[in-house]
Amino acid sequence: MTIEKSMRPDSYSSSPSGSAAGFWSGLAITVFLCFLIGCTEPLPDGLPDTIADNNACSVCHGSQDNAAPPLSVSGLSSSSDIEVGAHQIHLTGGNIRAALPCESCHIVPLTLDQQGHRDAAPAEITWSALAATGGLSPVWNRSDATCSAVYCHGSTISGGSLKKPVWTKVNGTQTACGTCHGNPPPPPHTTESQCYTCHPGTVTAAGNIDITGNRHIDGVIQSFQTPHPAGWNEPAIHGDAFYDTPENCKTCHGNNLDGGTSGLSCDQCHTGGNAWRTNCLFCHGGLDNASGAPPYGLRGETSVSSPVVGAHTAHLTVNPSHTAWACSTCHTVPASWSDPGHIDSGTGAGINFSSTAGSNAIYNRTTATCKSLYCHGNGKTVSSNVSWTSSTALTCRSCHGDSNNSGSLSGEHSQHISEGVTCSACHKTVVNSANNIINKTTHINGAVNVSLTSGTYNPTSRSCSGTNCHGSESWY
Repeated sequence: MTIEKSMRPDSYSSSPSGSAAGFWSGLAITVFLCFLIGCTEPLPDGLPDTIADNNACSVCHGSQDNAAPPLSVSGLSSSSDIEVGAHQIHLTGGNIRAALPCESCHIVPLTLDQQGHRDAAPAEITWSALAATGGLSPVWNRSDATCSAVYCHGSTISGGSLKKPVWTKVNGTQTACGTCHGNPPPPPHTTESQCYTCHPGTVTAAGNIDITGNRHIDGVIQSFQTPHPAGWNEPAIHGDAFYDTPENCKTCHGNNLDGGTSGLSCDQCHTGGNAWRTNCLFCHGGLDNASGAPPYGLRGETSVSSPVVGAHTAHLTVNPSHTAWACSTCHTVPASWSDPGHIDSGTGAGINFSSTAGSNAIYNRTTATCKSLYCHGNGKTVSSNVSWTSSTALTCRSCHGDSNNSGSLSGEHSQHISEGVTCSACHKTVVNSANNIINKTTHINGAVNVSLTSGTYNPTSRSCSGTNCHGSESWY
């Protein structure tokens, strides 16, 4: 069978000129007609069995540049023809990505007679793993020449004006920034328009895709250098930075952390929306009780020996000596995280003693001790230094003294104790005969609660009368 070059369609005019052009054009026509009328092997050009080597595929379709149309096996060369379409846009690369291999959309045969090759038209589409990244199921619709649910065109990324590109439209409008994903993408992505800031390996400082880096449309979100260090979502990094320098967070996320220039509000990432803002347990506490008092500390501390934990639990829960005290006894309690004095750049929680603690109460951060506290005094005078981080349980003697040290007690306590008078004889509504506190609301409450087992006590004159142990006597 002899094929004349004069039979070559006019559409071949885009093929290379000269002797090489004549060879390729004539050979393509030969192969095309052989498919139509039937051929016996070997083909007239001596095509080897292994066709994937040395660009042998282009004997039937494509050109000397690559094996993708144009030309198609039907001799078509216009991108408006579905057999040609955007083959070259994909196979030669461009301004958004390096060239894709044929196997991105087709099974590339190793031999001419491999099953599925040289069968009935059209060519089968077999999507690659890249196209299906993110669990997608890409779809090719030949009737309207469109691809959809394809990773390469932004189906896993928010924003984007054109995620269902037309195969036969190759005027560049479908490959601009903003077609596959927003430019920039919508929140929670930052509103920063300089992509290079977070994606320097993908985008150049001039705003162009760095094609040579092969990091754009590669199945991975490439963000090698961001304003945050690696592992930023881990509490040990993210939380610490927020506690230490909250003002730095506001630079991008806004004064109220509701987005700012980053477009990313804390409420968008944290469970419960904005509930974290008024939930003390979000940052500290929750291990021993639900007051918000440590443990846990801001960095997960749990030991009493740590100043951020200390005796919080002993104060915030009911114990043998007193009722549960409120956080406001020692701190100004904020209504929200952003209240003044709360999260104040690593200086430690502010101490603001209430009247229950005493007007002259002091906390020393260096030694982790409290001083001049009513609540640790003996009822007559305020306390000296009290360790905040001690795990030793306190007893009556810890504050009031005993018969061996009765001189530290007020008035006639020393005399009464030396004569064997029990605490319950004068404070029967506070303590029982075993010296256990029976009404915690009357102990360490800022008042002297005297209730005699016999007789009466006049708090104004500080005197007793009608007792069965002596007549009317002044306490001082």
